Amino acid sequence: MQYFESNIEIYNYALAVRIANNYIKIMVAICDIMIYIATKKGKIMSTAVRISDKLMDEAKVTSKVENRSVTGQIEYWAKIGKIAEENPTMSFQLIKEILFGLEELDSGKGIEYNFG
Repeated sequence: MQYFESNIEIYNYALAVRIANNYIKIMVAICDIMIYIATKKGKIMSTAVRISDKLMDEAKVTSKVENRSVTGQIEYWAKIGKIAEENPTMSFQLIKEILFGLEELDSGKGIEYNFG
């Protein structure tokens, strides 16, 4: 457990954490953009993968609820899981918000945020 001597140390620590979290968000966004660009240019090929019957059944049910194809549902789970594994401090909600923001940018609905 970390102990602080003053409010300034607490502030500096909180600021460092905020900067680190923003850095992680930016890196995830960059990775997603790179994947998107590679996908659009046809550089990512589909591959047959064996999955358990249980996972397939769960994907079928969830895909209907979420209005995705079964393949799309499994890809979504894989994408979320990969991001969560690479960024264990990020909540599921934060990951979804980042992905939502990327989709807004992709569709031309995003607005630039000016720091400072």
